[in-house]
This record gives sequence, structure tokens and C-alpha cells, in this order.
Amino acid sequence: MREKILMNTGYKFIAEDIANPPSFGHKETYMMSKSVRGRGPASPSYYDSDWADVVLPHDYVIDGEYAPEHNGPHGSLHRDNAWYRRQFALDSTDADKKLSLIFEGVGKNTQIWINGHLMGSNSSMYNTFEIDFTAVAKVPGINTLAVYINNADFEGWWYEGAGIYRNVWLLKTNSLRLNWWNNYIHSEHIKDNDFKVYANGVLENYSATDRDLTLKFYIKESKNTVELGQFNVTVPANDFLSYEESFDFAHATRWSPDHPFLYHLTIAVVEDGTVIDELDTNIGFRTIEFTPNHGIFINDQPLKLKGVCIHQDHGSLGVAVPAAVEEYRIKKLKEMGANAYRCAHNNPSINILDLCDKYGLVVIDENRWFETSRDAFSQIESMVKRDRNHPSVIAWSAGNEEPTQSTVVGKHILEEIKMHIKRFDRSRPVTLALNGGFYGSHASHASDVLSINYAINYYDKSHEIHSDKCILVTEAAAASTIRGVYFPDDTSSKLTAYDEHFPTFGGSFRHFWQEVDTRDHIAGIFYWTGIEYRGESTYPQLIAAGGGLDSCCFEKENFYLLQAFWKDEPILHVFPHWNLIGHEGDTIKVMTYSNLDEVEIIVNGASAGKQAVNKYDQNEWNIAYEPGELIAIGYKDGSELKRVTLKTTKTATNIHIVADNKANFEGVAILRVYATDIDGLFVPDCAIAIDHQIENGVLLGSSNGNPLDHTPVKSSTHNLHAGLLQIIAKQTSKDAPLKVTVSTAFMTAELVDDFYSVAAKQVPSLVTKDKLDLDGFRVWAPSVDTDVIARVNYNDMNTSFPFKFGTDSIADIFSNSAGMAKYTTQILVPNYVGNKNISIVIDGVHGDTSIYIAHADNPWPGSQPRKPHSTQLLQFDDPHGGNITVPLKHFFKNEKIVVHIINNDKITGRIYWSLNPQPTTEA
Repeated sequence: MREKILMNTGYKFIAEDIANPPSFGHKETYMMSKSVRGRGPASPSYYDSDWADVVLPHDYVIDGEYAPEHNGPHGSLHRDNAWYRRQFALDSTDADKKLSLIFEGVGKNTQIWINGHLMGSNSSMYNTFEIDFTAVAKVPGINTLAVYINNADFEGWWYEGAGIYRNVWLLKTNSLRLNWWNNYIHSEHIKDNDFKVYANGVLENYSATDRDLTLKFYIKESKNTVELGQFNVTVPANDFLSYEESFDFAHATRWSPDHPFLYHLTIAVVEDGTVIDELDTNIGFRTIEFTPNHGIFINDQPLKLKGVCIHQDHGSLGVAVPAAVEEYRIKKLKEMGANAYRCAHNNPSINILDLCDKYGLVVIDENRWFETSRDAFSQIESMVKRDRNHPSVIAWSAGNEEPTQSTVVGKHILEEIKMHIKRFDRSRPVTLALNGGFYGSHASHASDVLSINYAINYYDKSHEIHSDKCILVTEAAAASTIRGVYFPDDTSSKLTAYDEHFPTFGGSFRHFWQEVDTRDHIAGIFYWTGIEYRGESTYPQLIAAGGGLDSCCFEKENFYLLQAFWKDEPILHVFPHWNLIGHEGDTIKVMTYSNLDEVEIIVNGASAGKQAVNKYDQNEWNIAYEPGELIAIGYKDGSELKRVTLKTTKTATNIHIVADNKANFEGVAILRVYATDIDGLFVPDCAIAIDHQIENGVLLGSSNGNPLDHTPVKSSTHNLHAGLLQIIAKQTSKDAPLKVTVSTAFMTAELVDDFYSVAAKQVPSLVTKDKLDLDGFRVWAPSVDTDVIARVNYNDMNTSFPFKFGTDSIADIFSNSAGMAKYTTQILVPNYVGNKNISIVIDGVHGDTSIYIAHADNPWPGSQPRKPHSTQLLQFDDPHGGNITVPLKHFFKNEKIVVHIINNDKITGRIYWSLNPQPTTEA
């Protein structure tokens, strides 16, 4: 059966380039031209014990230091190149299986090495890719994965981070399997709630015989399972077989944003009565129609898209966002009233689409590169094949604001991208988010749906010209606000929490919603943005301060504005808070966001007036500030329906820490820290420093949501901003609960809880610290007069043979193995950190043995030259299957040496470096 196992633990990491020494001579050049050409960190025998231990998802850029010389649009952080390494075991039960690694997101430019073989490369951070390593797998044995990341270029004008920042999976399947990339499930409405289900896919037979199988199809929902049908097929040996099946499914419960009902379609492969493979796909039954005059209809019901654009980073985590945090973000968007999600400007994590399916947000899934290159088309194919089964995905976006959009070149690029997408999915429209060229016969004409960024003045004329197209506002407002700031002089950015700061091309959230909501031919809006994101800013500001939620997903004032626009339940919100110390007597703009009929403001018992709610501009009062109490009363049909009270608080006397999420398979806790006064009131302007300590867990990051805060995300001390701090921690294991203690000089609080539900199964981590194989040995024909010291022709690739200690046997190589066999290699001494004793250890030695070690002809390719060259000769009597340990003398790290071994019987064990040597055997 198919096994898909998470492989997120046990990685070694270093954020730097490690130069390989130059090649000298025929042998090195020759071997570098062969399949096992991994050197340095790409080699299985590379010494990585001094590297950092990391767990995925991992973004190493976010841990850097902010500086003005670093690129502001990229978050004012430096972006190094880096290496990851990990070892994992395969056992005899994995023989004859297909083996691959699935990388959900790595970047930017990535090389994947397995057991010294370059197995693949990828040039984008955002697409998912799979590496089949069956051919080079050691089964049974220890396998080494090495991942090199090169950030010489970039893909976006926002914070991108870098690293293996999404999940990695080990996939094991039968040699006869379903190809998950080609699994395409879609439906066609017949009548009422009856649908035709189409299941297309590919069976792959990697065995040497024809295979007779039965394909079975089921649909499951909660407690019920319906068998759709089954078919007998024969898959030829070493070949693929495509299938296209269709089934009738009656009385379906439909998927919609208000009722996101999901089914599970299972395809089982049965051979001789045994299920040998199975794929399970979440599906939803819905109809969708894009109309030019009345927008979008889902299940024949009009749906005004209330959408947001989202970048994938979160607060203190950068782009390494665990599934639990992604779920927290999606739930906050739904709480805000959103029903639509635009991926900006790349295809998202798999989990994001699962969550949009689950919670009911429709998605515009966006491609990163607006190109027709083979590489770009490969990324598009990955996006479409991976995401096309999600009911939440309603459209594909070919790109965003491309300079060629107003030219015939842009039209041709879009036409080719659209054609490529529709090779894999013809059920959804393809669009391009435009910031120009709305009228001309260029990219706008090639788009199935016309997508306009900002450009309010172009809505109506565009509708006239493109009278056959549905129109979406794919970016709107770009208004910037900072949570909890109400006076421009309080920050260097001069931004406040009021919805009044926006660029010349943008506008307020209020203005854009009015323009969209009052036009039936505009299908919906996507605000820029729903959640603040790092980058696209100028130092010292680190975060683009848009959105209804700050970078930690704490509510900003515009969160409540969108609730007032988008939700049916009664909404009443008033701001600013009433701790405006230092502004006594100043005129304060008090605003309310509400969807009620009228709002009245009362200050210290006196009414400041009642106003009819302005649906779009909302309401404001100019009030002279005096400490005390401000009350907002909302009325519906003349009667009070909702009341909000703000009070001037006293100094903070208590701090609190609470969880904003529940237990999950990752053990991730999202914690909120805040302060209250002696009366138990939240202190909204508190900015005290908070120390935090974690037991039975690790800190993933901490942030207060202030775009101008430069505190490192892994610091153990952070200030509250506008009364709040977010700490994200990961519980070490389910054996002990997570404990987080927060404190100041006079206040302490702690949280102790178990954040693991059922821990996800992981590929076991292997600890091989300070022991690594010596590779590259060649064996020469046994002879009675073999000289251990005599140099051989290391360039001779035909007389000697490759030899792997621990697996290879002399008897399998030479017909006559009598005499002394000679084993030789040229190798670098491990480049360890600090001062260490280092030895060569040979396990399982039978027979008399001699070992000769000397500097190679070019011994210092990666270290400082020294003279004279050194040699070392040791001779050992037969240890009868025991081990031999040879401490190195006069040889130092990163020096190239030759190692000669002669033996008159056999060596059955490994030969490896030891940096924690055992007592030596006497010579």
C-alpha cells in the first residue's frame, strides 16, 4: 500500500556556500563527469555534524539582522545561499517499491542530491515538485539527501525568505501505482442535485510483467460510502495506462462558501483480491457561472466576491508557516467576512487550499512567471495538476501587472499560457491581473475574465468594451494603517489606524467597496491586502502595513470595517481607544464602523449626538478628549441592539498569556500576551517589555505586529505593541506539555497545555554524529608481493575497480582473490569546526593488515599549505573480525590525503572517520 510519510525532522543546516576544491588530474576530472559526482556537501560522506539542527518548515532568512543596506522590498534582510542534509533508512520491505520525495516548497534555485547523485533541480520557490530516486536508493541501507539552495536571483518584490519552507514527504508505492499528479476528478451538473463524476488518471507499471487489476471507485461522506463502479484492466509491463471513467451521482449536497460540504473520492487498485494502491481526493459538487452583467453565480445563486489578496508569510515566522498557523489565518479571514482568497503572487501551500475547501473561501490560484519558457510551463503544469481537484479554486491567474500586458507580446504570452493551462483543466477561466491595457486588444482581450487592479475610473468603460466578460477587481485600496496608532507623529512612517493613507493609484477601503458594491457588473473585490506582509517597504519600515489584520493576525480597525461591509450579524466598532493621555482637550476624531441603522456616542454621560449610519463612508464625531468613558450605542429599527464601551484604564498590574488555537498534529501553539489593570480592563496602549521562557518546546518566533519593530524574531524579550504580543512555540513531544512563562520586573504569568493532538508520523531521524564513511576506494587485483606504500596510478580507471566497504566483496570482483588485496583512495580530511582528535576506523577486519596514509600530490586545495609532506604507516596482526582504529598524526582538516590498505583475507565492515575515537588497537 501507498505510504506518504512526513520528513520534516532531522535536518542539518548551514547558511553559506561551501566551495569544492578545484579538480586536479584525470581521476578527479573523470569522476566528476560520472553519475555519482556529488562532492562537498553533496557527497554522502561529507562531515556535517557541526551544522545546525533544524526542523521543517524552515525559513533561515527571517533569523537575520535588519539593515538599511539590505533590500527593503525583501524585508531589509540578507539572503544567503544554503545547504540542508539529512539521512534516512530504507529496509528490505522497501525493495521493489517506487520511492520518491515530494517537496512542497523550496527555494529559490534548488538542487536535490541523493546518495551523491544529482536527482533534480527547481528554479522557483513556489511550485511543488517530486523527485523519483528509486534507481539510486540504497535498499536496505542509509540514504543521504542533500539540498542546495542558491539565491543569486529572486522572484518577487516582497519578502520571499528562503529554505525548505514547506513540507517534505517520503512516498513509497507498489511498482504498480496510480500517478497522483495525473489524478483529475471533476464533475458536470446534470439536473437538480445530480452530477456526472469524471475520474481521469494514469496507472504506472514499473514491473517486468503485465498486471491484471481491478479499479474500484468510491465516494465517501461522513458515515456513508457509495460504490460508483469498478473496471478490470491490464497494464502492460514497463508501461503506463490512462483511464477515463464517468459515473452518475444523484442527490449531491453542494459545496458553497456558506456551506462548504466535502466528499472523498477513493480510487482503489486491487490485484488478486488485495488493495495494492489507493488515492483519496477531497471533492465538492458545485456549479459556477461568470456573467458579464451580474457577476458570479455559484449553484445558481449570485455571489459577490468579498476577497483579499494574501502573501504567504506570517509575523515572526517568515514563510515557514506551520499548518496550524495557516488555519488560524484562514479562520480570521472568515471571521472578518471574507469569502474569497487571491494567492499573491504565486500558487500557495497545499494546506491553504485544503483549508479554503474546508472553511469556504473561493480562490484565484496564481502563477508566478508570466513566461512561455519550458521552465515556466513546468511550473504552471505543477500548479494546475496539483490544485485542479479543489472545489475552492474557481479561476487561474496567469500573472500580475505584467509590463507587456498592453502589447501584442503580452497577448501572445497569455494566449499560450491559457492554452497550456487548459491542457490540464478546461473547467475554469484564465485571467491576468491588469494595471493597464484595459481597453486595447491585447492581454485584456485574451483573458477569459477581465481582472482590474485599482483603476476605479476604468470600471464602466471596460464593461462597455468587454461586454462579454465578467469583471473582477483583483486589487483594491492599498491603504496602509498601523494597529493602535491614532496620531501621525507617534511613528516615523506618519501612518495611523484611520482608513485614510493610500498611494496615488489606490484609495480607502471605504471608497473601493462603494464602487464595487454599487455595480452589478463587477463580480467582486480583492483588497490589497487581507493580512500585512513583510517587505515591499523602505527601511526602517519592515512590513507593508495594509490589510484588516496585522502581520500577527491581530485585528486592525479595518477588520471591523470589513465586518460591517460583509457580515449579516450586527456589527458595531468604535475607535480610538480612550487611553489618549497627553491629548486632554485635543479634538479627537472618533469613528464607528457598523451595519446598523444609527449610532450614538456618549462621553462621560453626555451624548455627542446620534447619526444615521453611512453605509460606505461610515461615521465620525469630533470630540474633545477627556479621560473617562466613551460609549457607542447601535440602533436597529429605532431600538438599541448593540453597545460598546471604552474606558480610560489605569496602569497595567497583570499580564496574561492565552492560546489562540487548539491542539494539532504539529504541536504548534499560537499564544497571545496582553496586560490588564487592577480592574481587569485590557490596557490598549501598554508597551512594556515582556520576557518569555519556554519549557518542553522551542520558540518558532515572536512579534508584536509593529511594522517598525526591529526586535529579532527569536529574541526572548519583546515589547507589547498596542497592548499585544504574539508568541508561537512548538511543543517538543507529547510526553510533556508545553510550558511558556512570561514576565516583567513585577508581573508573571504562565501557560501549561498539551498542544499535540496525535503527532504526525515522521520518517525517523538518524543520528550519525562524528562517524562518516570514507568513500572513493578502488581495489586492485590481489598479489603475493603487494606493497602498501607504493603509489598506484590513481588515474587508471580500468585496472582497478570501485569498492564500497561493508557491502562489496573481493570474491565477487576477482576470480582469484588469493594474496594481498590493495585498496586505495584520495580523500579530504573532514572540515570540522574547532579542535578534534580524528581517526580512521575499519570494522570487521580478518587477516593481517597494513595501512599507509600520506599527503596527496596536491594536498592543500582547501587549507593553508604546509611543509613538509607527512606520511604514516601502521601494521596490524589479524584481529579476527575485530576493529582497527588509526589516529591521524600530522594531518589536519580539509587536507587531501591518500589512504592505502592491504589485507590478506577480507574486510567485512565499514571504514569511516571517527571524531570521537575509541581506544586504539596496538600495532
